[in-house]
Amino acid sequence: KFAQSKASKPPLRALLAAGHKTIHILLDLPRPVLTALEDGKWRSGALPDTKAATKPAGGKISPLSMTVIKDSLALATFDSADGLVSIASRSSKPDKPAGKWEVKKVRRSDKPVTWPNDAPPGVAKFGKQLAFAGEENDEWLFAACELDGKLGQSSPLDVFAMAGRRELVERVHNLFFWGVFGVIVVLMFWPGQTLRTAPFSLPPMMFPARLGRRLVAAVIDVLPFMIPASILATRGIDIKPASTFRELIEQAGVIASYPGVLYAFLAFMIIYPAYCYFMERRFAATVGKMVMRLRVVGDAGRPATPRELALRNVSKIIEFLGLPLAFPLLFPLLTRYRQRLGDKISWTAVIDAELSLPTPPPEEAEEQTNHSAGENKEEGSGT
Repeated sequence: KFAQSKASKPPLRALLAAGHKTIHILLDLPRPVLTALEDGKWRSGALPDTKAATKPAGGKISPLSMTVIKDSLALATFDSADGLVSIASRSSKPDKPAGKWEVKKVRRSDKPVTWPNDAPPGVAKFGKQLAFAGEENDEWLFAACELDGKLGQSSPLDVFAMAGRRELVERVHNLFFWGVFGVIVVLMFWPGQTLRTAPFSLPPMMFPARLGRRLVAAVIDVLPFMIPASILATRGIDIKPASTFRELIEQAGVIASYPGVLYAFLAFMIIYPAYCYFMERRFAATVGKMVMRLRVVGDAGRPATPRELALRNVSKIIEFLGLPLAFPLLFPLLTRYRQRLGDKISWTAVIDAELSLPTPPPEEAEEQTNHSAGENKEEGSGT
């Protein structure tokens, strides 16, 4: 009825925004009309003057979006004459009278952003911001801004370049996981391995490393690799502090879908185990283990073989991937010699070098055995 009485034709469309028990309605008539329904009563409102911030150009002003953000009614309009978008905002609190409209032009680095006259951007609420998706320089780009109209991203995001990004990350992640799993299987069943008939054991003079010392050693080893990888992974990503745990999880999911994060993750998963392997192959300990006086040994306290060290360190990748499920953290608590999952499958252990006695060389151990056997023989013949 309103449209029929005020215009010769029905409205082209209507924009609605709800906030604080109030429904704001903008009818896109030949002359737009703003009204609101509050407590069962209708009241009309004045529209903003979007030409106030720029010289009149005679173009058509078209509403793009209307929403309530931070207790303010926000209206985005497009001027087809100059291709500029304006954001008008005013208070929408029910206990305060509607103030004057504050009009800001959408800009990037203090320069107004223009869109094609026949292709205005799409505008929608994006959390506590307004999001824009539209054509710029023959590309479809995405950006977000506050009510002041200043776009947050120094460089907008290419919409189509991001299409399928999460699927690509998941595909590469799965291929990497199964590749690592295949390497572990090959190392476990490497030809020429002797059949083990007894469980893993350490001699009485060797003591398993305490978990507190192993944790400190792991932190010392990981941080030099983790910090640069984190810096490279988050470079160019707009990270904002999360106020709730849900926002933190959502933000982590978005960050994880960036290709840079994937590359940094893969680089860390390759370089860190390689570092551990070469250090333990050469010194039987990494830098962190040296600081905490720890050492890696094989079954019966003998030096670990290259295959065992490779299997031990490649399995760290699987343990890192399983950290959200916490099952890798349970193995040192439940095993006799405080072995990780990688220690269990590679038949290695970490000992406290400060408390343990070194294992005698094979030649010396054989001499001691023969000497003991000779003494027992003499005692038997004398008897």
